[in-house]
Amino acid sequence: MIEIEEQKIEPVTTAPDADLLTPAGEQQDAPASKQRGWGFWLHAVAFLFGLALLIYVINRVGVQPIFDALAQIGFGFLLLLSLSGVRHFCRAMSMLAAIPAEHRRFGIWQAFATRLSGEAISFLTFTGPLLGEATKAALLRRRMPLVTGVQALVVDNLLYNLSVALFILSGTCVMLLAYDLPDAAHYALLLIAACATATLIAVGLALNRRVMPVTWLTERLVRLNLRPQLLIKRSEHIHHVESNVYHFYRDRRGAFFGVVGLNLLAHVLSVAEVLLTLRMLGFRPAAHVPYVIESLTKVVNFIFGFVPATIGVYEGSTEIILRTLGFAA
Repeated sequence: MIEIEEQKIEPVTTAPDADLLTPAGEQQDAPASKQRGWGFWLHAVAFLFGLALLIYVINRVGVQPIFDALAQIGFGFLLLLSLSGVRHFCRAMSMLAAIPAEHRRFGIWQAFATRLSGEAISFLTFTGPLLGEATKAALLRRRMPLVTGVQALVVDNLLYNLSVALFILSGTCVMLLAYDLPDAAHYALLLIAACATATLIAVGLALNRRVMPVTWLTERLVRLNLRPQLLIKRSEHIHHVESNVYHFYRDRRGAFFGVVGLNLLAHVLSVAEVLLTLRMLGFRPAAHVPYVIESLTKVVNFIFGFVPATIGVYEGSTEIILRTLGFAA
């Protein structure tokens, strides 16, 4: 496996890779522009699919029950909105912590505004996270070198996904222990738990043994005359990303675990939102129920992450999850 040589590997300092996350990207070649074009249309189709699914769910549930639920929540909506704001504040703090101190020329409120701007673009446009992350990078560019901002965003997002894997693993274990499930659901949850466990183990081994697993896998496939074009084209970029995460772990250990901790706190706040929502709707769920609901929701969000804002998919999956757990969606 490819080991990281501390003397040779440096963090990303080349602009072309960073341009991949910018809205402009004038220097990208024709094939890259063609790929962006395909990506745009795929996101558009996914958005229309999600919109159609949302209309179906509303038609199935009915409009009046939705308004009844909103009326029942009432001013409690402000409390839910506040919790959501605190959750985004935690994510903004994790993004700020991922930025090296020497480049941190702005405070938490500017980071909070940057995060909200990017999330708004992700939610309100059918380009999804593509343009949302580019917006964050563009806003950070005004306060630090573009490459530094891109590195921080990549590290923050990767560590967030790592915390999601940990959260999903714990949630699926709770559901397996707390519910008597049909065989299909039981084996599906076992598969999800196995994938999450494998991800966490792979990341742990990679950090402790200073290896870059994706780079190693790409080189092995090439030696076997198997040439995954997507990986090969992006091999240098993948190498830089892996080395950046390792350097962040090696050189800024406190910030590394701080980012993971803030992301886990954001998940706890998401669970609190679910718990409060259920209580405002008149339910009295057991303590583990909101935890299970949120973990399953994150599984759906991960699988259907290509659907902008997971429109339709989020609502449809929530209905299925609630009905499965014995709630009237």
